[in-house]
Amino acid sequence: MKITAIRSDRIYRDMMTALPDKKENIYRNQLMKPFEFKWACVGIPLTAAQEGGYDVVSAATMSGFYAPVQITEERQAEIEKISSDTFWASCEASIRNTLLDFEQHGIQLPKQEYVFTVMLSDPQSPMTAMTGDYCGDGGIPGYIIGSIVPNERSLGLLPVALAHETNHNVRWQFIQWSNHITLADMIVSEDWQKHLLLKCLVRIKSANGSAKRHRRCCGKPANHLFVKTLRHMIFRRFLRIFTGMRSCPCAVVSPLVCHTAADMPAGMR
Repeated sequence: MKITAIRSDRIYRDMMTALPDKKENIYRNQLMKPFEFKWACVGIPLTAAQEGGYDVVSAATMSGFYAPVQITEERQAEIEKISSDTFWASCEASIRNTLLDFEQHGIQLPKQEYVFTVMLSDPQSPMTAMTGDYCGDGGIPGYIIGSIVPNERSLGLLPVALAHETNHNVRWQFIQWSNHITLADMIVSEDWQKHLLLKCLVRIKSANGSAKRHRRCCGKPANHLFVKTLRHMIFRRFLRIFTGMRSCPCAVVSPLVCHTAADMPAGMR
């Protein structure tokens, strides 16, 4: 299994010092291009057919990420907060441990290569106001994008969200993307993954006897705000699917086509 991190912090640093007319090319070719397959699956071109048209840059901005032109020295403190090797290692470990857990339960995953990154969210974006200070997108197998308004809480909880998105990655490896994906499919997708993620939580007793929830896979605390953020993820995914999703002839296809939780292998329920 190969997991590749696209270190957005390093790309943001290049953009921060680049001339204004160079920022978008760096953003498109270094940060967005590794996810070109993902964008193609949802009908988003890497480059617009005409200047100012719809492409990965405008789509990412609509999703709540900073636009290339906003990556200036004013973003330096935010970039610093996501520059820790420990932070990136924690994100990767969360993805890897989630995937390995499926394999250890006998689930053979069609995808063996995964790419992920973490994008800085614009706190002033309406989408960020809805999703909160950390979120994720893992609906296309092999590709996972986290988003964050970096602070002590969100930096600790983003790996939790990435575990959730990795479960999306696994679920959709067994379903062919098409215009026939239903609301019921999406509800099943969110519900079973939330169930699996909650199974990763264990209750431990602190020294004074009070109970706290901790994630088994990366040891970070989780609380009711996590569940609230998952609700934001549901809305975000519905918005993307029902306003712009196209058939994806390039999606991973397996002999198994699951439509409900009951159709899934026992180890994935």
